[in-house]
Amino acid sequence: MRQPIISIAIAAFFAFTAFNQAFAEDITVTMGGELEFDFVDTENDPTVGEPDPHFVVDQLFLRPKVKFNENVTLFSDIDIKPDTTKIEKVWGKISGLPFHSWVEAGLNNLFIAKMNRKTENRILTEMALYRREDVGITFGGEPTEQFYWKASLTNGLKLGAISPSEDIATSSVQLLSDVRNPVNAPKRLMAGLGAGLKLKTGRSATLDLLPFYYTGKLSREDVNFLKKVSGYGTAADDNKIRYGLNARYDLGEVILIGQFIKAKDGVLDRTGWFIQPSMRVSHLEFVYRYNDLDVDVTKSFGDGRTWDREQQVFAVITDLYPGVKIKTEYVVNSEDTGGRDLDNDEFLVELEMVF
Repeated sequence: MRQPIISIAIAAFFAFTAFNQAFAEDITVTMGGELEFDFVDTENDPTVGEPDPHFVVDQLFLRPKVKFNENVTLFSDIDIKPDTTKIEKVWGKISGLPFHSWVEAGLNNLFIAKMNRKTENRILTEMALYRREDVGITFGGEPTEQFYWKASLTNGLKLGAISPSEDIATSSVQLLSDVRNPVNAPKRLMAGLGAGLKLKTGRSATLDLLPFYYTGKLSREDVNFLKKVSGYGTAADDNKIRYGLNARYDLGEVILIGQFIKAKDGVLDRTGWFIQPSMRVSHLEFVYRYNDLDVDVTKSFGDGRTWDREQQVFAVITDLYPGVKIKTEYVVNSEDTGGRDLDNDEFLVELEMVF
């Protein structure tokens, strides 16, 4: 989304705010946001774009929100970076429907992405399979305290490749990823279903399990993209499946989250999982995450889309003031490249201000 369009959108938001204050007191309009300012130091592998330590204004989010009443909400997430500005999310939600259900429509993350990773560094399975938002409609409900469900029908993400780190500049290192489908691209709808359980396992412990399943079809462009992946071959199979399990366990100040996910695109399988324990002590939160992502194809050093990846994240999150945090993270990366090892571990310190 180009800057003039964003400027018009922001101006329209403030005009609507003025209208709301003057004529529609039942409507509540708020503006939130988030600023991320980073210090990054990545080791000296030739694939690293900026091996020297450096500061960067990572991004500024603006998050206007309109509540027409307690059951009807309109939300947008505008991502402003030094070199680009775009709308990350825009969706409307109606809750309070029969059987404690709700419906949401617009541009948003897949429902399996609703996990709090806490760190600035993203989860490997997230980067590969649900980093980007999709356009569609999602339904959900919680008919009992123990059971909830979610279902979605979206345009479907397309196959592409993204850099696993902000400082990785070489395209040959990019990982295979589901990326946002442009407005004018062919659409192959994807349907998703999840059925969750929330269980109490003691006075203060809870366990949340969400098995999920998505199914759709690859577009012709997706099939052609796969044929260019080293070792894939010439298969014309257009099946597209994702299934797995999200899990969360809370015990006081200790939280354990994890995920297993299997993805099938044509004849290519990707399998990923992670586990993340975290513990809060006063104003400090300690986070560790182990990630694993395997791509079932012969490895080629010249094609990062074929690589298996393993990652460990060590993080300390410091609460300075309400809404202000310092995130200190060290990332240990390991790749099965089919060739030499990479030297691309990363140290990051981020100032995060949420308003």
